[in-house]
Amino acid sequence: DPKGILKDDILPDGTKVRAGEMVTYVPYSMGRMEYLWGHDAAEFKPERWIKDGVLQQVSPFKFTAFQ
Repeated sequence: DPKGILKDDILPDGTKVRAGEMVTYVPYSMGRMEYLWGHDAAEFKPERWIKDGVLQQVSPFKFTAFQ
């Protein structure tokens, strides 16, 4: 999902971007990143979001397909 940068800006993580550059992210890949989800990122595990029977709040930016 590429986005064109219209004016210099700073992304929420502190990354500087300049006008004319492109920023691309791939939600499919983000959902499989081990550093975000653990070594078992490819496994369907609803319990990732449940602790002691309570649904845990996770940032919607962690996996943009959830937005």
